[in-house]
Amino acid sequence: ASVPNVIIAAPNVEARTLADAVALAKRRRDGLTIGSSGNGTSLHLTGELLKQAAGIDLVHVPFRGSGPMLTEVIAGRVDLAVDNLPSSLGHIRDGRMRALAVTTEKRAPALPDTPTTREAGFPTVDAVAWFGVQVPARTPRPVIERLATEIQAAVRDPAVRAKIEEQGAEPIGDTPEQFDAYIKREI
Repeated sequence: ASVPNVIIAAPNVEARTLADAVALAKRRRDGLTIGSSGNGTSLHLTGELLKQAAGIDLVHVPFRGSGPMLTEVIAGRVDLAVDNLPSSLGHIRDGRMRALAVTTEKRAPALPDTPTTREAGFPTVDAVAWFGVQVPARTPRPVIERLATEIQAAVRDPAVRAKIEEQGAEPIGDTPEQFDAYIKREI
């Protein structure tokens, strides 16, 4: 499955769009704060991509996971954050925080009214989280093929697909060769 990252704003931040947030960061002498689930995470690096692409100063605030970070964003003690969509989706839908952009090539079906970073004018801010099944390097080919067949069947099941999509992710279920090529591109 592929999971979009989402750039979110605290309820007390007057930015309604990513362009608004960038303009606000440029106006504020001390910039804005931006939370992530920890130093060196893909969410931290997505924030760094945004800083670089927009030419703005954002003060990184690392947390030990999304839960504590979201608590501080909702409370208004952190201005912006980057999160995996599934963990913040409920808070966005409930209006406790605002989605400014998703960091994917296409809009996220779970947030169809939220533009992509590309649409917002920042095409280099492109980052997704992905989940897959991996096995040790010397796993016999028949075992890999059986696992792949079963996983692909599960991902094609309408109930499984619906559950994955409900959480803001995109089900993929590709072949081992396609997944291997994807990992190499990501690296």
